[in-house]
Amino acid sequence: RQRGAVTLLGSRAHSSRPTHSLTSTHALEQARGSGKALLKTMETNTVSQDGGQAKDTSASTATGEEGGDAKTGTISGPEPLPENPKLQRLSKEVFTKLGDYMNAEISASTHEYQLLGKLNLVVANRYKDMQEKAAKLNVFLRDLDDKYKKIEPHLKQINTLHDNVARLEDVVSKLDRYTKNLEQQFKQVYK
Repeated sequence: RQRGAVTLLGSRAHSSRPTHSLTSTHALEQARGSGKALLKTMETNTVSQDGGQAKDTSASTATGEEGGDAKTGTISGPEPLPENPKLQRLSKEVFTKLGDYMNAEISASTHEYQLLGKLNLVVANRYKDMQEKAAKLNVFLRDLDDKYKKIEPHLKQINTLHDNVARLEDVVSKLDRYTKNLEQQFKQVYK
């Protein structure tokens, strides 16, 4: 049955709705079977009405004639078929199964659009959550920036103080060396 679905649906075999396609395929198979039976019955009725010879409708169809009078050149509609209960039953069955097939296809499309709508709602909710998080993050970053601006003068003072301490350490180091030299000179003088 799966292979039949692939054959009948052709390019739609890889569709994302396998359950609906199988139902539609089954309805199509039934409709085709009924249609073949209907055509066979119509051919049988035509042959029996003409006394064992089938009508050649291909020539009249090709020229566009539909059963008019050849002498007067008038065109009339096709001759009505005699009422045949079997033919009517098969016709009704064909149309019912074609209707079922079409309903299955429409139902499948409807389900796909409903699913697409639900997916869109889920994505919209996720984007809304992301937007709220981004807004909170933006507020946090603004607060952080404001706090940094408030402590920036103090940080500059700390940097200035650090530079002064480094200079002071340099001066202390030079003073230490000078005092050591001076101490050595005193030791040499008082020896």
